[in-house]
Amino acid sequence: MKQHNVDSLDQEIQHAALERLGLLQGQKDYNLDRIVRLAAMSMDCHLAAFSVSEKGQQVYIAAHGADLDDQPDALSAICHTVFSTKEPLMVKDLASDAQWQSHAAVTGSLRLRGYAGMPVYAATKAVIGTLCVASHRPIHADPTATQAMLNDFVRLIEDSLMMRRAAVRDGLTGLFNRRFFQDQIATEWRRAMRLQLPISIVLLDIDHFKTINDSAGHPAGDRVICRIAQIIEKRVRRAGDTVCRFGGEEFAMILPSTDQASGSLLGESIRREIEAAAISHPGHPEGEPRTVTVSVGVATVCTKADLINYSADDIVAKADDALYVAKNAGRNCLRVADIYAEDNAKPATE
Repeated sequence: MKQHNVDSLDQEIQHAALERLGLLQGQKDYNLDRIVRLAAMSMDCHLAAFSVSEKGQQVYIAAHGADLDDQPDALSAICHTVFSTKEPLMVKDLASDAQWQSHAAVTGSLRLRGYAGMPVYAATKAVIGTLCVASHRPIHADPTATQAMLNDFVRLIEDSLMMRRAAVRDGLTGLFNRRFFQDQIATEWRRAMRLQLPISIVLLDIDHFKTINDSAGHPAGDRVICRIAQIIEKRVRRAGDTVCRFGGEEFAMILPSTDQASGSLLGESIRREIEAAAISHPGHPEGEPRTVTVSVGVATVCTKADLINYSADDIVAKADDALYVAKNAGRNCLRVADIYAEDNAKPATE
């Protein structure tokens, strides 16, 4: 069978597609569960699964007929072949195939015989994973009919992923939206609690934004929002970090495993880069020519006591308080909220 190596550029494109679809966030998607279950039932196979490839490993997003989380390697090599070759794979009987007869999926507890898999694409035409069906019995169905049916289920998955993206992405900037932020902060807060790791929230607001819309119109305001989003997204590139459009002209960043110094450094670097970009600010209340600036608020919890005494909503409120202090301090600056488990009323400081 022809094999192709996935080069680093392909991996970067594929990883970015998974990020945009929210498939790296560990969120359950019941639509995908329904599709793989229907695929198994319709094709008279006891197992079906949708997996994505991340860092050379197949990660199972949805499965029916087996708990693949408990045996992640059982199907990974076969499914990864589909992913890496970008071609459908149908094996009537794995136990009679020289390439697969000794594989764990055949000899182990799954005891698979028939297998059919097809690559799944993102809207960018990047291959992101594999849909497969498998059976304890050899597959004797017509290969053309099997491939056509599997292709229909792949299209259903791709359509579902597009709807998933629309549900969690801001239509103007392409960043995650506030709905996704609320889900993600809850997830990251639980992880921070479990692992006793720091977590930082950075809120950023465009200064005097209303005057841009009032003087130059909403299309001009939209262009400014998109430019700011691009700058933030370029700066926040670490795996696991989340950038969201939090409101009209407000942005939010969730930074897991990030202490106060690192969160403040990132927030300040973004503020400085936006200032240096010299984006025109029509209608600025202090007269023209003026350029767009932002105010930034940062809040961090880094101790077990803080994690116990605060909630995810509390830390977001603290970051918002710090942002409010930055606005009152003259804008175009960053302020940090002091977090103390024994005193929830400490002021925001520089």
